[in-house]
Amino acid sequence: MRASFAVSLLLLPLVSACQHFEAREYRVPHASDADARKVTAILRHVAGETGLKKRSPTPYDSPVIALYKDHDVDLRAGIERGDVRIHVMRYTWPPPPSFRRADQLVRADMIREFGARFVVDPPPQATATIRIE
Repeated sequence: MRASFAVSLLLLPLVSACQHFEAREYRVPHASDADARKVTAILRHVAGETGLKKRSPTPYDSPVIALYKDHDVDLRAGIERGDVRIHVMRYTWPPPPSFRRADQLVRADMIREFGARFVVDPPPQATATIRIE
């Protein structure tokens, strides 16, 4: 009984930490160079509206064509297998207003520009098995 309680206490920070991260993923499939430039311009506009600052990627970042962030929110786009992928991420709870606003603007502006070509990716399904013997 004590062992399971101790394990629960050790795992509690991991569970609560997972609650603080959220990502919304979008893409423009089979994107051209012109499409990538349009996405970059849209993200620049969204960043300006939400107060996110342009950043240079670190060596640990995946290759990006646009990267904007503040302490709580990341807005980024990159090219992967011919698609432009857009990510809106937050790292705090409750979700900051800039996260909600960035997500709303990205969706609205991308749909306006790309129509049915703009794809909302489903959230990743995270599963974990913890085995205690």
